Amino acid sequence: DTCLDGHGLNIKLVDNAGDRSRTNTGLVIISSANDDISGTVCSDNFTLSDGEVFCKSIGYSCALKVSSAEKEGTTPWLLQETYPIAMTEVACREGSSNVTDCAHTLSHNCTHSRDLYLTCGGERNIARVGVAIQSDDFDNAQAWLAIDGNRDGKWSSG
Repeated sequence: DTCLDGHGLNIKLVDNAGDRSRTNTGLVIISSANDDISGTVCSDNFTLSDGEVFCKSIGYSCALKVSSAEKEGTTPWLLQETYPIAMTEVACREGSSNVTDCAHTLSHNCTHSRDLYLTCGGERNIARVGVAIQSDDFDNAQAWLAIDGNRDGKWSSG
């Protein structure tokens, strides 16, 4: 899952193929809004409280597990070597829900075996969007955008 946190930073959970994770678990990849900088996050000193901030930033309500290949006793995924390690020594402010409130360093002695794997909890709190097109004539079709911002089945359109 990817979410732009409002300050030019994308956070994404990816699977071992590098695709967007279809679950609430994955390798954490961060990137700038225009994708000119992207990389992994080192799990050194990364706490469950820090995980809460990252999970909330992508729409989940909490963090369930903070891990790495080293902690799990497994080998890092091959795709991890394709990314630089972009953040280490992350320390988020208590009660924050935005990763921009997290201090971090860029210089490190981290290895990809310590890249952050994160499991988030709770149902994702993101708006659902739908588009309706009326007409068989594509050139003269009209479209409506509908948003279910509260995910409660009450759609508004405009």
